[in-house]
Amino acid sequence: MKIMLLIWTLFFSFIGISQNLVPNPSFENYNSLPCSFVLSQAGFNNAMIDWMMPTYGTSDIFSTTLATSCYSAALSINTDAIGQQLPRTGNIMSMVNTYGLGCGTGTGAPDYREYLEVPLISPLVLGTTYYAEMYVSHAEYSTEKSNNIGMYFSNTLINSPICSQLNFTPQVNETAVIADGVNWVKISGTFVATTAAEYLIIGNFFDDANTIFISDTTQNVANARYFVDDVSVVAQCSTVSMDTTICANQPLTLFVNTDSLIGWALDTAPGIIVSTDTLFNVSPVATTTYLVYSNCDTNAVTITVNGNTSNLLGSDTTLCFGELLNLEVTAVNSNYLWHDGSVDSSYVVSQPGTFWVEVSDNNCTYVDSVTVNYTPFFNVNLGPDTTICELDTLWLDASVLNANYLWHDGATSATFEVLQQGDYWVEVTVNGCKNVDSITVNLTPLPTIDLGNDTTLCVNTSLLLDASNVNASYLWQNNAVTATITASQQGVYWVEVTKNNCVFSDSIFISYNPISSIDLGNDTVICTLGNTIQLDATFPNATYLWQDGAVGPLYTANQQGVYWVQVTLDNCSFTDSIEIDTSFYTLPSMTLGNDTIICQGESILLDVSTINATYLWQDNSVNASLSVNTPGIFYVDVNFNGCVKSDTIQIVYQNLNPNFSLQKASVCFPQQVNFFNQSTVNIGSIDSWYWNFDNNDFSVIENPSSTFNHSATYDLSLRVTSNIGCVKTITIPWMVEVEPEVKSNFNFSPNEGVAGETDISFFNLSSNSDQFLWDFGDNTISTAMNPTHIFEQEGNYTIILISLNELGCSDTTSYSLTVGAPMSIFVPNVFTPNGQGSNQEWRFDVLGIDIYDFSVLLFNRWGEVIWESRNPNAGWDGVYNGTPVNAGVYVWRMEFTSPTKNEKQILNGHVTLLR
Repeated sequence: MKIMLLIWTLFFSFIGISQNLVPNPSFENYNSLPCSFVLSQAGFNNAMIDWMMPTYGTSDIFSTTLATSCYSAALSINTDAIGQQLPRTGNIMSMVNTYGLGCGTGTGAPDYREYLEVPLISPLVLGTTYYAEMYVSHAEYSTEKSNNIGMYFSNTLINSPICSQLNFTPQVNETAVIADGVNWVKISGTFVATTAAEYLIIGNFFDDANTIFISDTTQNVANARYFVDDVSVVAQCSTVSMDTTICANQPLTLFVNTDSLIGWALDTAPGIIVSTDTLFNVSPVATTTYLVYSNCDTNAVTITVNGNTSNLLGSDTTLCFGELLNLEVTAVNSNYLWHDGSVDSSYVVSQPGTFWVEVSDNNCTYVDSVTVNYTPFFNVNLGPDTTICELDTLWLDASVLNANYLWHDGATSATFEVLQQGDYWVEVTVNGCKNVDSITVNLTPLPTIDLGNDTTLCVNTSLLLDASNVNASYLWQNNAVTATITASQQGVYWVEVTKNNCVFSDSIFISYNPISSIDLGNDTVICTLGNTIQLDATFPNATYLWQDGAVGPLYTANQQGVYWVQVTLDNCSFTDSIEIDTSFYTLPSMTLGNDTIICQGESILLDVSTINATYLWQDNSVNASLSVNTPGIFYVDVNFNGCVKSDTIQIVYQNLNPNFSLQKASVCFPQQVNFFNQSTVNIGSIDSWYWNFDNNDFSVIENPSSTFNHSATYDLSLRVTSNIGCVKTITIPWMVEVEPEVKSNFNFSPNEGVAGETDISFFNLSSNSDQFLWDFGDNTISTAMNPTHIFEQEGNYTIILISLNELGCSDTTSYSLTVGAPMSIFVPNVFTPNGQGSNQEWRFDVLGIDIYDFSVLLFNRWGEVIWESRNPNAGWDGVYNGTPVNAGVYVWRMEFTSPTKNEKQILNGHVTLLR
């Protein structure tokens, strides 16, 4: 960014110094704008400011501010319009006719010309080099295009009553035909003024016989017409290399002779300085224009490049097996030499290799080469036509290394699955080379076979499986080879039927009804009057029929008798019966209570004591009570007079698991640490917490925090209490470790420095740290423990040191450092106070000194002080006591103090004054 700012500053500085001698250079100043074409010399002269027509050839004015219906509109749609073009800059442009028929000795006479004339702001100075340029664009509706568009500088105002050619020799002239009607083309050149010319005339100063023209019969506006804009003439104070022609890639050194060089730039990027040397080495591959900027002018050097070295033979390529390649070089008036000694303009390649040609053109020789490879022959073979069985799969494989594939149906894989009969083809491409093969596939129909759907049989039944086909053979899962077999047990049955070499198979799964019997239980007794017994014959997806016609799976018996049920599933039926007696007894009264939760490690006593009863617990114990000290489900049967009552209870143990985590185990000093409860309980909830941080700090919240203010290790404990009062504590020793405090400090030597010279050493005095980051305040850093540093710029710097330990604990300290400027003295030894150009005063450049302790004395040859100053920015204009002194050599003496060394210094010298 700083470089670009310097470039543009220099560039615009140049523009301010080099004055354009052309007033109204872009035709923006005018008195009036005609809508039609200009009919007379007076009409043009009255319309424009500064510009005029030197002859009766009627130049025109065009503007973007006019309605497009006007002939003179820049984007005119008038039927007489000569083209559509926007001015290069601003809103207005002019136009001249450079070739064709018009007025003169007779109607339609040849050599018709139009010119533009303008007085210069100041006359040209004899012997001075000037740079002149203008921009033109061909009027697109013109029937001709020409060359010889030039600029002539005249001593006198031309006002001639003709409309033909002005017979002058232009100082700047474009000899090439300009055909571009889209863009603006620059015409420019330099010349040395041989007269004090005061006027500039623009146009074609050659007759038709000496003018090259190109006709375009597709257009309808007669003659060669060109828009003109942005005319400039500036004095040059430097000499540069002449325009020249070279071969492509030929090195060339351009030069400029000037005392005020700014630099070189490309005309395609005029704002970017590419060199500041007076000798500029270039090697362009195409015609290039270089701009040379100085404090007083700008020059342009155009290097025309002959020949074309870019890709004469094309890019390296790969051909298919047997393919030919014609290498042809099209260059007019050229000589050729191929790698094999042949001299034709073309060469036919029939085998792999590297081929080169040397082309000689306009004393330039160019060489290009191309490498041609051949793709090896590859074979594609899908095999002979074939027949497959119906439902069989045939895979066609066209695999070739690094190939692409295209099948008959658009598929692009290397293989193809054939599922039906037909014609199949594939095109295989390797490096652009193609090969094709095809195959015909026929199908043989399969035998007809159907063992039926999977089925379920009733117990003690069987099923005949039949796979009969004419002229077929058979293989069953049990190796039977008959057409039929009998299935009499559950399982999968399959058969392979072979006919005409095609094999088809079928299978069936035979299952047997899951109901082999129904069990309503043993004959039984109902205890307690009013009680009932529920009989259950439930089986999934079955139907039911009870002795009284009921059809549900359940039946409630409440009186004495025989009960029976018939259960039917998949057409299979099964029957069972039960006899119920109604001798009533009283059930014992007892209960184990509700399911309960106890703390881990506790026990509970289950007691079902009943007089004259017997007991049977789940562990086969027969006591009236059971002591429980493990979790589980416990049940008991209490038998009283043959009537049994059962009860069940689940005992769950509440298991507390106190646990926690923390944000960081090793922390800086001091630091707050966050703790996170991770305690769990298998059932119920944890309702309270009690934390002991071993630092005289306690907490009863779930996720607390605590600050550790001393470097030490700490034992942490957490006690949790559940919703049923269970309590458990965890203690973790050395859970938190607080690191020693990091202290950052340093000093440096020397205490002051000089920019770009003093190597300053920094001494690290930090404690409890092993990593360091230094910031020197000049966009540089260091991680060394004791670095050294040289400051390149003067100023006051803040030096910052960040000290860290392995945990990232840090401390920061900073100190200020003053860096002085290096001392620099430049005293010129010659100056020319003649009132012309620069270098009018004797001035000196001083840096890095005490400006308040400075003096300079200037002596003539007799030792007389003729000028003195205590201001380092002052300059001497060559005057003593109001009178310019004579040219000669004068002696000077300079005294000053260096701030960094604090010592007086004296310099002596001489300066030559030239008039």
